[in-house]
Amino acid sequence: MARRLWFERQTFLVVQEDRLTVNGEVDATIRYEDFRLLDDPQPRLSSAKGLADPPLLRPFKISLEDGHGQGSVQVTFHEILANQVVKPEELGQVS
Repeated sequence: MARRLWFERQTFLVVQEDRLTVNGEVDATIRYEDFRLLDDPQPRLSSAKGLADPPLLRPFKISLEDGHGQGSVQVTFHEILANQVVKPEELGQVS
């Protein structure tokens, strides 16, 4: 699958993504908006020098549109919790 990405000039965040067909036509467009810092209590360590990486921004609004104008979906997050531990029983599995 080929993709075409648009970056915001100052932050280098991906703000739009086109997914292309083998013929180069737009099959779907995804737009990312409302970037916010997550409350992540665990600092991420850079593997290169052992220093903490800057916190990541995540999009709280994602819009998807079919390349042929047949449909669209908009997802808005009110809260995103990073790296939460998921127990087997929460997945319907008992160990």
